[in-house]
Amino acid sequence: MSCSGLKGMSLGRSGKVKGGSGKEPPLLSSIEWSFLRKMLNEGVFEIKPRISEQGFSYRYILKDLGLDLSDEEFASILRKLNETGIFEKRHYDSIIACPECGGTIFNIRYHCAACGSTNLSYGEALEHLTCGHIDLVESFAKNDYKCPKCQKRLRAIGVDYRKVGRIYRCVDCGFVSPSIDARTYCTKCGHRIEEDAEILHGYSYLTSEDKIRNVLQSGELVLQVEETLRKLDLRHEVNYTVKGDSGMSHTWPFAVWVKSTSSMSPDLMIEFLLRGDKDELSSKIIKTAVKKVDAGVPAVLLLTQAKPDKTIKQVGGNLNIKIIHIEKPGEVSKRIRDAVKELMKSL
Repeated sequence: MSCSGLKGMSLGRSGKVKGGSGKEPPLLSSIEWSFLRKMLNEGVFEIKPRISEQGFSYRYILKDLGLDLSDEEFASILRKLNETGIFEKRHYDSIIACPECGGTIFNIRYHCAACGSTNLSYGEALEHLTCGHIDLVESFAKNDYKCPKCQKRLRAIGVDYRKVGRIYRCVDCGFVSPSIDARTYCTKCGHRIEEDAEILHGYSYLTSEDKIRNVLQSGELVLQVEETLRKLDLRHEVNYTVKGDSGMSHTWPFAVWVKSTSSMSPDLMIEFLLRGDKDELSSKIIKTAVKKVDAGVPAVLLLTQAKPDKTIKQVGGNLNIKIIHIEKPGEVSKRIRDAVKELMKSL
């Protein structure tokens, strides 16, 4: 895949970011970088789900931030940012889903506990103490305050009748009760929801301004490499995996074809150590050299913000790993162009 197919793709992660930990941040694709930049600009540091017809959704966030992403692409980004420690995933809420259609919007209908009818009345009730009949006040009132059962007139409260509170009365069968049979139905397909409902869990994602700023600063370097390769019209792929002679698979952030775009194998791999000290840089060079030899890679550019000394530069040169020290993001394009031109002369 070339640069044009990068939308929505996650580059491989190279470490976790925890506020102030100094660990190497993950590599970001352009859409991931744009998403975090818009979060920072808008001051959004928590993403909460909303309930939709098919469960929990984050679609409103995409609209608010002006991002053209599918739900699947956005879910993938949230997973990656959680796994790399930029976001912290927390349980937000749980809802039920219809086992027939997956819908999550329901209505509740009241049914008579005796006959199942939904033709119900509800209101204040009286009990005729003489015969024990219980009915709505309006039923006694319609009958000139005579008991609908025994037809005797109500005389005095506390003597021959009393208030019993609010009740439900079935218009179809006359059954009265202080409680009701409440049934839940899916508004999408009409299925009655009983004990077979699926439980869905929704999660919120929290981050901080410091975490986002830290990742964006390093991510700018990766985006500039991507843009530079595009401007140089060089075929390149991200997350390029090579199976080595040992049988192990090695993934490189960028693979670049310098000599011929039709060649099966790339001429150059680009690796990153975005942050770190001299010891971490030395360790990165050794690991990169092992990958390089096992995968049969001709040349490697190692971009790093860790400043190498003369010995480290010499070791890298002997292993055909060119170390490019980046102090300012604006240096990336020129350093990449110069390194590629130098490589083209040697091919």
